[in-house]
Amino acid sequence: MVGGLLAIALSQFWLNPPIKSTQNQSPPVVETEPKAPAPTQMPSQAIANPQPVSGGLRVKNQTPFPIRLVLLTKPTLSQSTATAPADQEPVHWDFAPEEGSDAGLIMSLPEGNLRLQPTDILVGFAVDGSRRYWGPYVVGETASPQKQPKSGEWQLTLQP
Repeated sequence: MVGGLLAIALSQFWLNPPIKSTQNQSPPVVETEPKAPAPTQMPSQAIANPQPVSGGLRVKNQTPFPIRLVLLTKPTLSQSTATAPADQEPVHWDFAPEEGSDAGLIMSLPEGNLRLQPTDILVGFAVDGSRRYWGPYVVGETASPQKQPKSGEWQLTLQP
């Protein structure tokens, strides 16, 4: 019943969109900026085949959904409790539908390279309201992500 009412309300909105008044509005101001020089082209091979990072994470979103991938890490034994908070903040990355679906994208952190450790947890979920999710994946314990023997990086493929 609620879904039907929502559909009716949305159809009324699309058929009769609200009319914006143009009275008492000044024309938009257009500012021009000096043109910057065109960026130099990088070789396409460098973009298509980025160097793998040992212990890093490559993600392939092969779904038709926009996805947020969240990583929850645990402090390592080398980190003392004084330098590492007990509740570390999770990090996340957002993917457009099918972004990185072929070669994948290498994940990184603002501070530098990302290196997954055993027992790190990855969870993906659709951010379009469809309530779809992927995971949880526990690094080294679940079937995904898989460690690639040649490169040493972890690979996670999200599929519909």
